[in-house]
Amino acid sequence: MFEEKSTIVERLHVADPQLYAEIIGEAKTICELLEYNRRGNTALHDAAALGNVQLVIHLLEISCHVDARNQDFETPLIRAAKHAENISEISKVLAVLLKAGADPLIRDKDNLRAVDYCLEKEDLESARLLSCYSLDNSSLCQKLLFDTILFDNWSLLKRIEPAYSRTMVLEYRDENGDSLLHYAVTAGNVELTRYFLSCGVDVNDVGFVSGLTPLIYAAKSHRRMWKSEIIKILLEAGADVTVTDSSGYTALHLCAKYTRGDTESIRLLLDAGIDVNSQKESSRMMTPLLVASKSGNIEVMQLLLERGADPKLCSIDGEYPLNSTIAVIYHTGPAHRQEARVHHNILKLLLTCGADPNQFTEPNKNGYSFNAFMHILSVGDVRQVQLFLNHGADPRLTDNHGQAGLHYAARNLDSDVLELLLDFFGADCAKEMRRMSQPGHTVLDIAVKKKHLDNVRLLCESGADVNAVSKDGETPLLYLLTHKSKGVESLVELLLWYGADPFAKIITGETAYQLALRLKKRILNKLVLRYALLKVVRHLYKAAKSSGEKLENLDSETLRVLTQEDQVNHSYFVKCAKELNRMQDMVFYDKVSFLDILACSDRRLLSHVRNAELVSAFKSCMNSIEMKIFGDVILKRFHEAVAEIKTLIIASDVLKKQLPVGNCDLVVEQILSYLSKRELKKIVQDRMILYRDYGFIPSM
Repeated sequence: MFEEKSTIVERLHVADPQLYAEIIGEAKTICELLEYNRRGNTALHDAAALGNVQLVIHLLEISCHVDARNQDFETPLIRAAKHAENISEISKVLAVLLKAGADPLIRDKDNLRAVDYCLEKEDLESARLLSCYSLDNSSLCQKLLFDTILFDNWSLLKRIEPAYSRTMVLEYRDENGDSLLHYAVTAGNVELTRYFLSCGVDVNDVGFVSGLTPLIYAAKSHRRMWKSEIIKILLEAGADVTVTDSSGYTALHLCAKYTRGDTESIRLLLDAGIDVNSQKESSRMMTPLLVASKSGNIEVMQLLLERGADPKLCSIDGEYPLNSTIAVIYHTGPAHRQEARVHHNILKLLLTCGADPNQFTEPNKNGYSFNAFMHILSVGDVRQVQLFLNHGADPRLTDNHGQAGLHYAARNLDSDVLELLLDFFGADCAKEMRRMSQPGHTVLDIAVKKKHLDNVRLLCESGADVNAVSKDGETPLLYLLTHKSKGVESLVELLLWYGADPFAKIITGETAYQLALRLKKRILNKLVLRYALLKVVRHLYKAAKSSGEKLENLDSETLRVLTQEDQVNHSYFVKCAKELNRMQDMVFYDKVSFLDILACSDRRLLSHVRNAELVSAFKSCMNSIEMKIFGDVILKRFHEAVAEIKTLIIASDVLKKQLPVGNCDLVVEQILSYLSKRELKKIVQDRMILYRDYGFIPSM
């Protein structure tokens, strides 16, 4: 039925009346003209769309169906109104089709009639021809008003103005009870807003369905370009600023919510006397400031705060502007430098205006109740955390699950935040790190579970207990091994380096070492095994040195028994025993062997590396020998000891210059003994002190 009649269509599109007459005169062609092409169009559809009056008349004479509908449900009448380019000819084609019985009320797939397309083109002459309008002038104008508004054809309104009275404008209501002023405001039409107000339309008219005034419509609009001007016009006409929508929102709430950065509209409403802290039960006690914060409308927030908005007011749900602002800022991900500055400024303004950083929210869907400072500790940067501290934020407060400030800072990807908080606690740092939450987790547990390597290192350097047992019966090392997380080798090695016990047991009685042996990951297995062996060797070494004897029992069987190992890794134990015995025999400086460097106490090692000749001899010998199992461990231990001595020398000199006494070596030594590795590094990293006192870092 929809087969394409390409030859007929081509000839139809030739605007030559004589040729069309010849086509119609062909009997075979007449049959073809009455059929449909693949788009469902008859020849009458095409002729009407071309605006060819003569051809339309001829096709109607040979009985073309006047209301035939194509695939888009368009009749020839709709096609003429929609597609004809020559507007002057449209009315003639419509008149012919209407005379032939075309139905003007038929709608296409978009639910539009022929008259609707005429009004879109502002073709009032053609629109008046269609019989869907009553001949009564009042009814006709009412209908024209409605269709004009429906299609935002406001310029057409001026053309039909002589046909209607002001009474009609005043009495006009659509199916929702909205007036013409409602429509003009919604469309953002400044000229018509003034016009309808001049006609006497009530500026505070309320739609009987929507229940909204024109001012509320204007405040809800996203048309920022004309919004403030329309609001100004309505306010000058006496718009009531106290009215609310069904949610209890005033125009100020709605402007704060819907138009980002629209400070002019906000300023106009505030100048008109609107309540800057308006709260209604129907709005769940949301203030305009809280609405603006939840929408991320920072410019509006600044203006509201400057005009007296109270940041201490909260909603029924316990939401505060400070908390909402942080949530919005960090929901979008990392900010650019300019955005970060804006975010910092709005947080500073909220705090300066009295926002309480220690005020807890109501429990969320997960049952957690926390304050704004805890939130900023987990996601913010150092400047913001310092800002909160300066405004009285207390990192010692705990949430309803027993988590304090350090627990939240351990979650932050920025380790500088955790370091700042550790510095804040000072001497209480160790106590705070030992604090357990109600689920039974220390600060280190959280950093380990989040796999934040820098935070774990920072906590270990600050003296965190790497063998603290949680309420689940796990140490941080056991947690990593039992949960079989991916990419944890660096974390495991870091914990082992800072003294995590590979022989610590979980509830089932298994040790970390035994768990590692069951793992299929060879790297992790060997890693834990090596540190387990190292712990055994140091134990044997200490016992031998205390009796003044040489370590004699470094054979593979002894190592296997002491580590409670079976025969699975027998060859590995043999290699370890050989390497350890070779290290004991290799004396590189004045009776000091490589085994001494590997197994001696930290204090003894620091004593060794104070000797510059020993350091030089060690470096020289290490370059010429190979130790596959413990080589990297001994190198790391030696280099860290050298770095620590350098740090102690600088820190000692700095402290001596700060103390008001002459001979203060003993005092300084005592002070240094209380400082953690991180605190010592902090002294060295203070560039101002280094530049003033040295200009460089002293070398050994």
